[in-house]
Amino acid sequence: MVNMQTLVFNSTEKTAVLQEGFRGTELLNFKNVPTVKVENGYYEVMQKSGENGGVVPVLRVSIANTNNMKKFLLLVLKFVIFNFWFCSTLIGINLLNQKVMWQNYLGVLILVLSLGCVIYYIKKNVGKFMIKVKEYLYNY
Repeated sequence: MVNMQTLVFNSTEKTAVLQEGFRGTELLNFKNVPTVKVENGYYEVMQKSGENGGVVPVLRVSIANTNNMKKFLLLVLKFVIFNFWFCSTLIGINLLNQKVMWQNYLGVLILVLSLGCVIYYIKKNVGKFMIKVKEYLYNY
């Protein structure tokens, strides 16, 4: 198994740093980096060369072997959505026990909507989950 790497590009300071793991040891450090291109399957670090200001590629890093901040942000988003669903379910249950009729109806509506969201999420992601289970069972 290949260790994951993190490519940090600072567009203000024009630097790129390749690290081992998420916050691990620094493997490579580049200065005068105006951009990092996203190519088909890899990141390409572009560095200014010399006085003429030409830009040349100095490093290619496989996207498959790099940590992706997008995955982390999606995980945070899923956590927030789960907490919203959980809290709305508790509110819906609490509203079901109220004496005023419209509050009971509101509780039922909240519970039905939260249940619908859960069913939608399960239907949308069960295929991805099964693929990951098959990959896991195949690899181990």
